[in-house]
Amino acid sequence: MPRALCSIILIVLSVTPVASLMPVSADAAPAAQNESIAHIKAAVTKFGVGKEARVRVKLRDKKTLSGYVSSIDDSSFVITDPGTGRSETVEYKDVDQIRGKNLSTGAKIAIGVGIAIAALALLVIIGLSHGD
Repeated sequence: MPRALCSIILIVLSVTPVASLMPVSADAAPAAQNESIAHIKAAVTKFGVGKEARVRVKLRDKKTLSGYVSSIDDSSFVITDPGTGRSETVEYKDVDQIRGKNLSTGAKIAIGVGIAIAALALLVIIGLSHGD
């Protein structure tokens, strides 16, 4: 029985999402530009503001920025490099792709549930071994 329980726990933990790395790309077509700006703006808003809102941004001019989102505005947002403290304002229209480096709320909940299940299984296994 403990072997089957351990197998089930390993399966549950292996399918638990670990990170939110869904890229959001912007199209270059003028008609789709407003829609792509809305997607980028929504992604930035979803990541939030603060040192835990880590992102990597590829700009249309092929420049790449990494850091955390320190502020969000209607037409732009600010990325701050945690190592140097240097901030750079990025306009939504200049973004080609943005990736979040932080865990989504769903991933955090799934990890918590996985840990709780593993702890419960460990207690059951210990209880069964001491009960004999």
